[in-house]
Amino acid sequence: MKEPKLTANDERILNEVRRMVGNGEKLTCAQLAQRLNIAPSTVIKTARKMGFSGWNDMYYSLSQQYSEELPLSIDNMDSFGEGRLFEKNHQLTVALLEFKEKTLMVASVGDSEFLEDYLLDMLWRRGFCPVRLSTPLRRAAEEGMMAPGLCLFVNESGIALFDAAGKLKEAGWKLAAVTSSSDTPLSGISEISVEIRNRKSSVNNYLPNFFAARVLIFLELLFVEIDAISKRPFGK
Repeated sequence: MKEPKLTANDERILNEVRRMVGNGEKLTCAQLAQRLNIAPSTVIKTARKMGFSGWNDMYYSLSQQYSEELPLSIDNMDSFGEGRLFEKNHQLTVALLEFKEKTLMVASVGDSEFLEDYLLDMLWRRGFCPVRLSTPLRRAAEEGMMAPGLCLFVNESGIALFDAAGKLKEAGWKLAAVTSSSDTPLSGISEISVEIRNRKSSVNNYLPNFFAARVLIFLELLFVEIDAISKRPFGK
């Protein structure tokens, strides 16, 4: 297939996408057009010329390609929203330690469901007393039969666990959520929201889903900080 001939505006748009990926930045189509002083329709036209369905499809597809060209650093990976990885890590560490001897529940669904068992195991090993969020426990919390505590959710879409989280919040629970976007419904009602981005594939351009793997990296760093604050090596 013959490659499309790029105009000056096409080149400017692609160069700006490359710069955005390097800085861990994501703009809307309108914001990008305003930055480059071009019409939003020009951005869409470039995306379609490149074979994408629109701006978002082009951004996420090209960001995968461009990010692979960047030096790999946990602190500058655009997957961890706006370079605030360690700030969010610390916020969650403090919250977990606050509830170490209080009620603590964890919940995860979908491809990241295995992280629920991982969290339970790692927290138990460090003296926490976490439990898995279940329907009976949720109902007990709603009815005030257990003291409000902290519930940590891992849910890529931020939708599947939204209803359960909303009921806990109404019952006075504190919520912490790890999702793929700070704009998800679950993030919107959580006191602590950790954004770990993932790139969605199109039918014709499959990209692996690394959300769960990236969350695992984040959680490993989380437990490193918990151990550091607790001032004891893990396992002792």
